[in-house]
Amino acid sequence: MTSKYINQHKLLDHIYSSSLSDDNITLAEYLVKNGYNAAAFTANTLVNTETGILQGFEDINILEDEEKMTNMVLSWLQSLNSKKSKQKFFLWVHYFDPHAPYTARMPYFEKYNDSYKGTYGDEISFDEVDKIFLNKTQLSKEDIKHMNALYDSQISRIDSYIRKIIDELKRLKIYDQAILVFFADHGEELYERNFYIEHYRSVYDSALRIPLIIRYPGKVPSGKRYKDITESIDIMPTVLDLCKITPEETLSGLSLLPLFRGEKHKEFGVSEWWDLIFTLRTDDWAYIWNPTGRWPTDSRFEGGEYPVDKEELYNLKADPHEKNNLVNSKGEMAAAFNKKIKEWIKSNIKKNPESKSIKNFEKPKISKEQEERLRSLGYIN
Repeated sequence: MTSKYINQHKLLDHIYSSSLSDDNITLAEYLVKNGYNAAAFTANTLVNTETGILQGFEDINILEDEEKMTNMVLSWLQSLNSKKSKQKFFLWVHYFDPHAPYTARMPYFEKYNDSYKGTYGDEISFDEVDKIFLNKTQLSKEDIKHMNALYDSQISRIDSYIRKIIDELKRLKIYDQAILVFFADHGEELYERNFYIEHYRSVYDSALRIPLIIRYPGKVPSGKRYKDITESIDIMPTVLDLCKITPEETLSGLSLLPLFRGEKHKEFGVSEWWDLIFTLRTDDWAYIWNPTGRWPTDSRFEGGEYPVDKEELYNLKADPHEKNNLVNSKGEMAAAFNKKIKEWIKSNIKKNPESKSIKNFEKPKISKEQEERLRSLGYIN
């Protein structure tokens, strides 16, 4: 929404942090200034006006029932299109699934269900996910397959809702005039390492590599897959570029239009775990730098070891699951990536992560109502 890295926009924790400051200009604000109607529909109650994430949206709808929310989106499109003059619009639809708790979504689960008769039923709750990690529970192959089946059923259900929206765009005869951007905010580890299932602590591809699909006939080549490194901050400048809107400030992301013309997009991308751990990703390599030696924690509860070495290097072609750390055998390459990370930090966040002055995050006080809401969503215990 801002095309800025985390330590630039400063909204470090959407559960406990203060709101996004007004000096950030969001994508919604740019589009509204240029005559677009901007509506947000989200199934996650943490994505609310208090966080500032919805800054600029004129029409905000927060509804946990994703089927009802989808129907509201369809009604909104119909209402907008029924007006005499064609209206430009920015529609952001944010689903919570696929996400913990991992729940069997019917009838989609039936095609993934393999007559599982293990410990876990039609839902693996937040509490069970936490216990598996904290107690270092050994899951069987059947348990893991069942968990993935639950997760896949969530994906299929959301796919069906997205299809309804696309079908409505076609029915309204605006499908080929619309810029469609499909992406996720994170993946899930799903027991790939450290007995961990969620995403909050992860600095690896399982959480960081997300889908990005863009459709816009005439401007974005159809049916083509790009292997170049992109970052989610590239979405906003790409949309502005397609809408012929010039941003008022320098954005950290880069438009993808040159990539669509055959040009190289960027050499690498970087993800931050707070200002403590940095993952640099190229087409073929992932380099992780953890200068303070701190291990990722979770603001919801104490404990649970999630070890990350001070340096890790993975050949993603040969080792896509990042199991074989090559730092010792590829020292020169690791040193070169380390130099790039330090240059990136100097250019983008201007803070020395090796400094001993970095403080542990302290949770601000929240109201009882907020605490209960967070607990019901599994964000705190």
